[in-house]
Amino acid sequence: MLPQNRQAQPGAHSMMDILMLAIAAGLFAVGIGYAYVCERL
Repeated sequence: MLPQNRQAQPGAHSMMDILMLAIAAGLFAVGIGYAYVCERL
């Protein structure tokens, strides 16, 4: 059951969006770095 009080933090969605974009960018950078390391082997 989801709580009905969804207006508790109005900026929570934008903060979660920024967090998800940061995680995605970090994983992308890790993938690029992994490909670069594998290329040098």
